[in-house]
Amino acid sequence: MIGPESVPKLESAQEVALSPALGALSAMIHAPKEKGIDRLKTTLEGFDKASLDSPKLGLYIDMICAALNSVQLEAMEEYMRTQQEPFSEIFRKHYRKGRAEGIEDGRVMGRKEGREEGREEGREEGREEGREEGREEGLQQERRRWMEKLKALASRRARPVELELMAQLKDPDALESLYLAILGREE
Repeated sequence: MIGPESVPKLESAQEVALSPALGALSAMIHAPKEKGIDRLKTTLEGFDKASLDSPKLGLYIDMICAALNSVQLEAMEEYMRTQQEPFSEIFRKHYRKGRAEGIEDGRVMGRKEGREEGREEGREEGREEGREEGREEGLQQERRRWMEKLKALASRRARPVELELMAQLKDPDALESLYLAILGREE
């Protein structure tokens, strides 16, 4: 049975470069029991020195990542994210290609989302404007009905001079004041 006792800890990138498969196995066995990710960094540096081909490198990294606990995996992802560029030429090639594809995908998605957000904002603004216009129109209609009722009531109690004034006034607020004054007057 393979276990921590039977697999040596490879302490340097040079040791990993001499035997990348053993480096991968060592990282899989020993890294999950350690607190930091130093062994993982050393292993990746060793893979770079060994100039592994892409399929083999991908396999080793997948196997190592599968053995890590979630905290180490997050730390490893953060470490890889904070590097300007990956240190391995193989990683750099894939990194650059993936970055270029990601940037283009981001542009396409951003344009699409921007158009959709613009449409939705336009629809929402249109709905809000429509609601506001509808409220305003409803208030105006209610005010016209109210004014007609006031006019009818005030006309019955108005004096001739007040009737002439009512016919000449165009300002709704002034008319309302006149109507209310007529209706509030004691006869």
